[in-house]
Amino acid sequence: MSASEEEYPDFITELRKRTQAVHDKSDKLVNYKLALVLTDFRLWSEAICDFYYVYQAIENGMQVLQDHPHIESLARLLMADGIRRTVAFDEDMQHYRGEKWRSEMSPSAPCKEYCDRVLKITQEDPTLLIAYIHSMYLALLAGGKIIKKIVKKSLGTSSEQGLAIFNFDTINSTELKHEVYDAINKLDIPRDVKNAIVEEKNRCFAMNNSIVNNIKPGIRHYARLLKLGGIFGLVVVLVMYLLYTVLL
Repeated sequence: MSASEEEYPDFITELRKRTQAVHDKSDKLVNYKLALVLTDFRLWSEAICDFYYVYQAIENGMQVLQDHPHIESLARLLMADGIRRTVAFDEDMQHYRGEKWRSEMSPSAPCKEYCDRVLKITQEDPTLLIAYIHSMYLALLAGGKIIKKIVKKSLGTSSEQGLAIFNFDTINSTELKHEVYDAINKLDIPRDVKNAIVEEKNRCFAMNNSIVNNIKPGIRHYARLLKLGGIFGLVVVLVMYLLYTVLL
């Protein structure tokens, strides 16, 4: 029986299971770099700068497609005040790099390619935007609390400033996660389109890898990771590996 013919209890389960192999093959260097990013405020800000533009592209797509039958319910959930991530990323970038950060920083080449792809499907094959919504928003909703704790510990900050991307102010993140699950599962999507969404999710995962691979840590970042402490440093690497390969 082919993957597309297997029986799954719902489309969310199918998306997870049919993309798991791609997750498992993820380059471990990418996941290690995620731990290195958390050793330095500027390096962390470079990473979230790229993902600001990624979320902006996805949210622009939802805005354009807010009346599309396959996007409408998701846009209603995720474009609400306190939920939109572009606003949260901008808040964090202003914290790390100042109000003029956009004039001083530019998206990387992999980020531009990513955003171009999101724009293309928004214009030509809107239902595929579900692959990006599922990957990017559920990553934060499912693992955001854990990542937030690691960021605070690794960067040595005790305040909530610079952590807005992990906070959903108007709704419990677990509740919102299940609402997104339900919204996707209720969609009436033909089998061939579901297959295309699965393939697009694999592509999304690969583009996430490309962005992270583009980050270039220096020797001091490796040294900083070691200074975090033997056991804690190992925990950081392992947890970031699990979150990146399972949740994204």
